[in-house]
Parts: sequence; C-alpha cells; structure tokens
Amino acid sequence: MLALPWILAPLLSCRSAEPPPLNVVVVVIDGVRTDDSYSSEVSELTGEPGTDGLRSIHDFLVPQGTLIRGVRNTGTTTTAPAHTTLMTGHKSRLANFSNDTGAGSYRPTRPTWIEAVRAGYGEPAMVMANQTLIEPMSWSIHPEGGQALGADFVFVPEKPGSNQPAGNDAPVFAQLKRTLADEHPRYVLVNLKAVDRTGHYATSTDGYLNAIRAVDAPIVELWESLQLDPFYAGNTVLIITSDHGRDREGEGDGSIEYWRNHGDAGAGDRDIPLILLGPGIHAGLELEGAYALQDIAPTIAALTGVSLPWATGLPIADALEMEVGPQREGVASVSASQSELRQVWLQETAHRSQIMLGESIISDPEVWAAEAPTAVDFGGRTWACWRELRDEGERVPWTPHCALFQGEQIVERIQGPSDEVSPFWRPALHIDAQDRLCLSAPFNPDDVASAGMDDSVAIHHSCWDGSAWEIGINTQPQLRYPELHSAVILADGQVILPLIGSPPNSDARDERRVHIQLSSWEEAGWVLNDSVELDLSATQPLTGTWRHAWPTLTQDQGVLKLLVLAHREGGVDLILTTSTDGGLVWSRASVVASSTEISLDLPPQWLAGEPTWIQGTQVCTQAGCEDLPGRVADWRSDGEILRLVVEIEPGVWEVLER
Repeated sequence: MLALPWILAPLLSCRSAEPPPLNVVVVVIDGVRTDDSYSSEVSELTGEPGTDGLRSIHDFLVPQGTLIRGVRNTGTTTTAPAHTTLMTGHKSRLANFSNDTGAGSYRPTRPTWIEAVRAGYGEPAMVMANQTLIEPMSWSIHPEGGQALGADFVFVPEKPGSNQPAGNDAPVFAQLKRTLADEHPRYVLVNLKAVDRTGHYATSTDGYLNAIRAVDAPIVELWESLQLDPFYAGNTVLIITSDHGRDREGEGDGSIEYWRNHGDAGAGDRDIPLILLGPGIHAGLELEGAYALQDIAPTIAALTGVSLPWATGLPIADALEMEVGPQREGVASVSASQSELRQVWLQETAHRSQIMLGESIISDPEVWAAEAPTAVDFGGRTWACWRELRDEGERVPWTPHCALFQGEQIVERIQGPSDEVSPFWRPALHIDAQDRLCLSAPFNPDDVASAGMDDSVAIHHSCWDGSAWEIGINTQPQLRYPELHSAVILADGQVILPLIGSPPNSDARDERRVHIQLSSWEEAGWVLNDSVELDLSATQPLTGTWRHAWPTLTQDQGVLKLLVLAHREGGVDLILTTSTDGGLVWSRASVVASSTEISLDLPPQWLAGEPTWIQGTQVCTQAGCEDLPGRVADWRSDGEILRLVVEIEPGVWEVLER
C-alpha cells in the first residue's frame, strides 16, 4: 500500500468566469546570439558592443523592464525541442517537427503555458511563425491540454496563397499587427525565423547581423502599438527571448564561419537573451544567475495566476513585483534500488538540483545541476550514475558520473566513460559475469540527429574494470534519435537491449520503431550478435503515423517480456510482447491497456513480473488501478519495489514506495 492517504491532485482548473489578469506576448528571435543582441561585451563579428544589434530595444524597452543575463538552454540547442521547453517549462528531447499524417506524435507531451492560461480563463490564443516547424507548439497531447485548449496557428507565407515561408520577418510583423488589432488574442507566441535562417545561409555575416537589426525597431513598435490599443494597454506583458544561440569563435567544429552553426554545448549556443516588461515586472532591473529556458513558462504562469505543475523550471521571482511562493520542493527524480538515491530540487538560482544519498550530497555541489540518478544493486552494494551540467567557460556540457557505495558510504567515485553526454543521458545499467558495472546508452553528446555516423547515432556499451572503462560501440543498425531505457543480461552473458529509433533514411519524424540488439563481450571486444526490428502492427493502425516510446524489458523465469508505449491518434496503448528464445523471435503483440490518460512521459515498469503503468493520478496493473496522492514526476522499479515521486501537495514532491 502507499505510505500516504489519497489526495486527488486537481487538473488544470477552468476559471473562465474570472477576467484574465494579464495578456502575454512572447517574441522569439530564433537563433540570435547574446554576443550580438544583448551582451555589453564587444561582438567578435562587428567590433562593437553586442547591444548595438538591438539598440532600440536596449534604449527604450530595457529601462521599462528586467533584463536577465545568464539564461541558458540546458537541453538540445536546436529550434524545435527548445520551443517545447519554452512552452512547457520542461526540458524536451525529441524535436517536435510538423506532422502531416495526423496523430500529433511530435507535439509536446506536457501542457503548455498557453493551455494553462486558456484552461484558467478561456480566452483566445495564437502561435505565429514564418516556419511550419512551430505549428506543433500550438497545443500538446497531454490529457490536461489538447487542441481544445490550444492556440490558433498562423503561418506567414512568402506571398498570399504560397506554402513557402516568408524569407524575412517583415511580413510576420505586418500580419501580427493586423491580427492583434482585428482579433485581440490574449496569449501570443511569435517566432521570427529570419535571424536563424540568414545565420545558416547568408553569404556573409552581414546577412545575419542585418536580420538582427531588422527586428529591433519593429519589436519596439510592437510594444508601442500595444500601449495604444485599449485592449492591451496597461495589462500586457512582453517577453523577448530566443530558443538557442550560435557558436562563438573557438567552439563547435572549428570552421572559419563558426557563427553559422548551433546545436552543441558551447556557451554561445546555450546562452539566450531574456527581457521582460509590463505589469508585475520590475523596471530598470538587471539580473544574473543560473536561469534556464524552462523558467519562462513558470514565470508566465506566476504572472497570470495559473498552475503549470508539470514544469520543472522556476518562476524568475526576482524579476516579479509579486510574492512568489514555493513552486517545487523535495524530490525531482528517483532510482529504485536498495539505497536512498534521489535527485533533489533546489530553490536557489545559482544551482538547480543535486543528487542525494540519504542525507549526503554525492554530486558536485558547485555545478549548475545534477540530474537523473539511476542505480543497480549487487551483493549488498550499489552502483549509481547521474549527469551534471558544468560551466567550463566556453563549454557548458553535461558530464557523466558514477559512484559505488555500500549503505551511505561511498566506496569509489568515477567519471563516466565519455567526457560529455546528452542532456537526457540516463543509461541502462547492469552487472556482468565479472561483477563489472556495465552501462549502455546512445552516444550523442549534443542530442542532435546529425551527431553520429551517417546522420545516425551509435550505441556505446561500457564496462568499468576497476581502473578504466572498456568501451564497445554498436553502429548497426544505425538509428536516428535512438532511445534506450532498460537492459537484460542473460545467463550466457549476452546483453539484450531494446531500442526506439527511426531508420537512417527517414526524416526521424514519422517512424519510431522498436529494435532489439543482442550483444556480448568477446575476447575481441564488444560484438553485436544480432538485431531484430519488432513488428507490432497487429496492435496498431496499418496506416498513419504512430510513435513507440519507453521500451521496458525484464526476464521472468527464462521468458523475456517487453512493454512499449505506443501513441496513436486518440490515445496511448501499452503493448506487451514476449520471447522464449533469448530475443530472436517475439510473440504477436497484445494490448495490455489503452487510454488517453496513460502517461507518455513515464516509462512502464515491471513489478513482481506484472506490467505497471501510470494513468492520470493512478498507478495501474492488469488487476486494477490505485489512486495516488497526486501527479507522478518520476518512478522506478527494481522488480520488487516501486518508488514513485508524487506531488503530495502543490509544488511539494515526495517519494512513496509500493
């Protein structure tokens, strides 16, 4: 039984009878570097102060609001996942590309700030861009969101009737002014694509710099026009930001035209500008600290008085005139093991989170953040691994770390098998026949599809021999956006890995399939013995797009059992398939459960050999569902004990065992 009484957490409440406290307009200057937009340092491209790129904004708007330095994209520094982070307040992984075939597989899986304010006040909203990549941001596929609470998407073409996006941002500003004057949407996200587009493709730096200058005066004029419209005057917050930056000299691939590139862990890519002004925002203030892209949505929620409980960012309280109470306390993430290993949120802005073992901090207390503990028990001891975000000046990477401990006593500390890892690195761990810690994970430090071999990503398998890592690399089958969650080691030493990935020749948007890799350590090193792509079509529509996620494997009395989540238009299926021959042949798939309430953010688990999953605020098995005290942020099972991080009251998260 659960340790706490049931308190059903409320869904996003509908308060349409109340007048909205504020309108919100968010302007995203796509791909602008801080060096060329809001830095007081000299831009290496112009030789002038970086603020000259947005001189009008700095002269006229910044004194009216708060400028925040030190804001960073801590996830994937590309457009689509960054916008999902901005909209949901939760670091997102897979790029939410447009999806013409339906099913919405690449929309956000958590509610957006637009859905939250629309649930609260029922007022119209709009997402506008001169690129279709932003369309999925208009609504999420989370049960507490959805199209009914989403925004209208307005695509700005090169010319009326064209399906080609406008090549510069002037048509976007013209369409925005018309729509604001005619339709008065209260909640608006506008993406300005020209800066990023010209940064990538212009013949010289002039095109990129001119694109920045071209949005400067129009943004000031946008603010002035809002103050002249009685509908917006005096009750509208304007937020000016970006999704990612660009490489600085000495970063990235070392190319001469380094400024064209982004998508890695360089400080130039991670640093983004953020300016807020309007009611409830301090005027004439400059802030510095460890702020993140995922803090923008919770800040909007605080200003508008709504709840965004799935966000892991924090409101930027120092920028707000109002008092902001605790937004998140307690545990963020947990690992099911015999130890009290957990990730704990921090309220301070200098550091985001840390890894705790009992009452001891085992992560570096000086890093920006420490996340995603995972562990494996053996012989009364435990190996644990996690990732840390480190500020190394021109590089801000996520780095892997592991520790061996007994009880709360650290026996050994080691850095992971590579210098840098993905912002979402959480490897599958197992102990091999030599009692070595072995881990498997996609090797893609920047979490960009093009990082890897032939536009794909290799799988690294690493075992610690007591003094060094032995590393093996699988390059076949090559997959785009591979995800790996669990592993099983057989009696003969063979390792069974279930992967989710897209074929290398696909666009990584429409196909997410399950692949089983059978591998082992031989005298010659790591060997890929076989690979199987699972056919789960018996449980899925024969046409249209569907997405598999979170393959979770266990071995029960010699039988391999695999659970997979499959998102389809209208809901989520939990699929089960089994193998009795060590993973070469799998049974016809069956549907264990089907519901719009099944969480796509949380993997299914095995508990005493039975499928277990999260459905709304319930934990479910085939025997039935049990109410939880609230939402689940994370959960893990070691096969016998289930640990859940549950919101027992708004903003307070604790660990429960089942």
